[in-house]
Amino acid sequence: AGTVLLLNGVGGATWGLPEFAQALAMNKAVYALQTPPNAGTGPMPETLVELADHYMRDLTNSCAVGPFVLVGYSWGGIVALALANALAARNCEVRGIDLLDTIPPGHPQLYRIQ
Repeated sequence: AGTVLLLNGVGGATWGLPEFAQALAMNKAVYALQTPPNAGTGPMPETLVELADHYMRDLTNSCAVGPFVLVGYSWGGIVALALANALAARNCEVRGIDLLDTIPPGHPQLYRIQ
């Protein structure tokens, strides 16, 4: 069945995603990942790699299982790419990455947020 991971825009909160998550569920677990400040678990990591590592710990603690489909909205799309790399490095299957209103890889503005 697998798991859908929702990654929010730059504000870090996922409270706007429940209806979207319900539409995606179709026999899959759906997790909306929040940044540490919004989850109340600590400060914002300084790099995308650190944020992806934080999300990997969240996934491990939640017992989420793959294959994974990542859905990133806006800035969350960039985070989804970093998380996909972290999942792949741990031999987790990433079945898809959906980017919604995200700066494409290689875009000059991307380098300002790394």
